[in-house]
Amino acid sequence: MTILVTLSMSGQAMRVGDIAQQMGVEGPHITRHVNILQRRGLVERVVDTADARARLVNLTESGARVAENYQDALFGLLDDVIQNWDESQREAFTDSLRVLTDGIIGQLQRRSID
Repeated sequence: MTILVTLSMSGQAMRVGDIAQQMGVEGPHITRHVNILQRRGLVERVVDTADARARLVNLTESGARVAENYQDALFGLLDDVIQNWDESQREAFTDSLRVLTDGIIGQLQRRSID
């Protein structure tokens, strides 16, 4: 699902290495999962117009629909949970989420340097 959402959020086809970097994992891990997603008709490999030797991973129509439904369900659930929170609770949640996100990004950057 993370591969589908990554492609959906990018709005364009991506190289396996770029998907791996976004997710903080190794390329072979992504390749295995892309193969499964391709067999299920959720992604396709397309020629990179900038380098005809390379292939990009692109969402199929079905894959885009699955990613969109997943994101809608996830964000809809979050909206349902926080709809009755007061402003101070929303601000505290947003601040905590920002700290968590910054921490994750920092860890991923350190791991890619190591």
